[in-house]
Amino acid sequence: MNIFVTGATGYLGYHFVNVAVSEGHNVLCLRRPASVSLFDPVIENQIQWVNNNNEATLQDVVNVFQPDVLFHAAWGGVRGQGRDDSAIQEENINMSRKMFSLYPYKQIIALGSQAEYGFYNGPVMETDALVPENLYGKAKVLASRELQVYCEKHNIEWQWIRIFTVFGEKQTGGLIKLVTEKCLAGEKEFDTTEGKQRYSFLYTFDFARAICGVLGVKGKSGIYNLSQPFDVYSNRQILQKIKDKMRSNIQFNYGALPYPKHQVMYMDGYVNKFEQAFGSIPHTDFDEALERTIESIKETFV
Repeated sequence: MNIFVTGATGYLGYHFVNVAVSEGHNVLCLRRPASVSLFDPVIENQIQWVNNNNEATLQDVVNVFQPDVLFHAAWGGVRGQGRDDSAIQEENINMSRKMFSLYPYKQIIALGSQAEYGFYNGPVMETDALVPENLYGKAKVLASRELQVYCEKHNIEWQWIRIFTVFGEKQTGGLIKLVTEKCLAGEKEFDTTEGKQRYSFLYTFDFARAICGVLGVKGKSGIYNLSQPFDVYSNRQILQKIKDKMRSNIQFNYGALPYPKHQVMYMDGYVNKFEQAFGSIPHTDFDEALERTIESIKETFV
């Protein structure tokens, strides 16, 4: 199967491409000219790249490649102030429209976010109300609706996958990376909230295998939550696991920081719909996945 991938230089796209190539798919990846590939030489030699700075060349390359599937993972402003940057989120919408209509694909798989639900105390279902609290979540909702309208008009199979907490090698932010780096730096204290938030932790390798299980399906168009139904941990539990695995003496000052406004205390999504349509979500033992993630962070720590 020929797959055109956006967001391949991000860590979610990176893991998807690795699994897709290992399963024998042909992959064409979109990138900015200044982007840096994360792939090792074995995978790098099996994928194609096309730059996004020349529309005519991009169109020609995609036409020659003849993708069966678009996997759309590219999205800017996913953290911090970028979530409420109107210019960044508008560009995300424009790019999504462009990618959706670039070629007559047989299937489009695009990544949504739990941010579309807004404030909640999960787990949430796909049919729950969408009340996004930032421009990032609102832009994702708009993109999902435009995807549905476009694909139904052009008879294209489509899946909008709302992902929750994903962690693993190559991740660029998040609690696990932050605390691991604090331990590596030899810091003795870490101010944090009470740490009672609970999140469902989906390992990136399992995320990628789950998405690959969606490739080529027919008659399963719709919106799906993708979360790990087994591994729900509080921030306190995660911090302690990292401390133990790092053999660190760091002291966590719980309660030193207040919870942010509208802090979601239980972030998770029901995945019955996903598993009924595509099969069970793969599951790597959490401690094994955490150890792999820590080792990856060690390799790049300066």
